[in-house]
Amino acid sequence: MTTRLHVGILANMKAELLYRSKSILSDGAIVEMVIWKVPRPVIGSLHAYKYSLFYGYDGFV
Repeated sequence: MTTRLHVGILANMKAELLYRSKSILSDGAIVEMVIWKVPRPVIGSLHAYKYSLFYGYDGFV
């Protein structure tokens, strides 16, 4: 059994920024949340939102 994974960037899609928050915690960790409303669902999704969440430390990959 194989699984197909599609990854891409829709750079020309107009998106409305709904929420952005970035915090630096006492131990130096960064928490950043961003939510956009997009005109149509992105591939693999049924809703009209695109979002990202980051938790990590500056300089670490």
